[in-house]
Formats: sequence, C-alpha cells, structure tokens
Amino acid sequence: MTRREWWLSTEKNDKLAHFYSTLCHKKHRHASVGWHPISFFSYLSKTNSSTVLTIGLLLALLIAPCAVHASDHGGGGAEAKKGDDSKKPKKKEDAATITGGMVKNEPVYLNLPAITMPVINKYGAQQIISMIMNIRVSDRDAAEEMQLNMPKLRDVLFQVLYTGFSDGSLRNDNAVDLAGVKAIVIQTVNGLYQKEYAVDVLIQAMAQRRL
Repeated sequence: MTRREWWLSTEKNDKLAHFYSTLCHKKHRHASVGWHPISFFSYLSKTNSSTVLTIGLLLALLIAPCAVHASDHGGGGAEAKKGDDSKKPKKKEDAATITGGMVKNEPVYLNLPAITMPVINKYGAQQIISMIMNIRVSDRDAAEEMQLNMPKLRDVLFQVLYTGFSDGSLRNDNAVDLAGVKAIVIQTVNGLYQKEYAVDVLIQAMAQRRL
C-alpha cells in the first residue's frame, strides 16, 4: 500500500478521501468542460483548519517526489558541465617572447618572464625581489636560439642574481643596484652562449617586499 492509499483509507480522513476523489474527478474534466481552480478554494473555505492542514500535508507528499526527480536531473547537468570544464586545455605558462627584427635595423628583444627570488643573508630571509627584463640581442636568430634554451638561460640568470642579491654585491643596502644587474645579465648571457648575443638589458618592472 502506498502512502497516498494509506492516507485515503483511514477513517479519520474520510472527508479528505471525498475531497481527493472530487478533485481528481474535476481535474479529469478540466480539459473537456473547463473546470476552474476557484472551486478548490471554495471547498477549502468550507472545511475546518485541521482538515486544511491535512490536505496541505498530502499535497506536500505528492509534490515532493517530483521535486526530487527534477533535482536529480539538474545535478546530472551540473556534473556534466563540470566534466566539460575539466576537458578545457590548461592555460599555458608565461614564456619568453621575441619582438622586433622584422625590418632592417630594427632592434630585437627577448622579453623574459618575471624572475622572482628571496634575499637571504646570515640573519635569514630579508625580502622578496621580482624583476621583468627585456634583453636586446644582436639579431633575431640569436633571440630564437636563446628562446629555445630558455630553461637553461633562466637557471643561470637566477643563480647569479640570487647570489648577488644575497651577498650584497647587487644591492646598495636594501636597494637593488640596477646598473650592476644589467652588467651581470649581459656577462652571463654572452658567457653561456660564448657569443656576443646580449647587447643591452632593459628593466621593465621591479618589485621589492620586505619579509
């Protein structure tokens, strides 16, 4: 026996059973004779509060399964959408780019991603330094070779800058020695490739944060 049949079979709810049968009958006739919902409220006005409460509970029990069913379908859609997001290609990390050199005598630059490192001395970590640099190179072929070897280039630059910031050779107290940074970068790049690839270094941005 279903919950609905149990509710309608109890002696206490004889009046409710009558209402439910009448409601279903009128609902069936609705399509053919034009039954209007006002009759439903007219019926409720003639009943006592306990019967109205019982009717409300019955309607809630009848409607709840439909709501749960709709919720299940909605959840499936959300999971499908989440699955679609997981299939999206991952965003590529910032990489060095080459600008210039497309016309005669136009300077060529290798634009490096930001280099960030801590400054550590005998007293511990002191600050964080982040820099963005563009290296002006001799020609586009040189820039492309440097771009292909970017992991190695970033590694050697990180080592020399980290050492210089930590031992103070590239700092004036807490300030960064920008001229010293430019000189050591040019020296490091040309030493790595054993060619005069690096012509100049342009500092595009720098940030320092004390720890």
